[in-house]
Amino acid sequence: MAKQVSIVDLKGQLEEIFAESDYDFLSFLLGDYDEEAAFAAKLEHHEQDGGGEGGSEYCYTVFSIGDVYYKIAYSYYSHHGYETDYATAYEVTPVQRMTTYYE
Repeated sequence: MAKQVSIVDLKGQLEEIFAESDYDFLSFLLGDYDEEAAFAAKLEHHEQDGGGEGGSEYCYTVFSIGDVYYKIAYSYYSHHGYETDYATAYEVTPVQRMTTYYE
């Protein structure tokens, strides 16, 4: 079950990790970040979905720092672009599920 966490605290933690880098929150969410700093902090970017032309308005990014997984939800609007001012953050747990396909 996802547990909501403070987006301010999580942003602060990311700023500390990328303190020596040219860090931008939105760029991180979209997968553009200093990989050496991430590796040193045991940060792993797992998934990003939504946004962009033809993409979903609902966007999210999943990443982990050590053994703790986080999901940040934000929005994309074609007339405005990405909106992270009202982003929400959750501590999540990875769960494997079986899917059946009929081909």
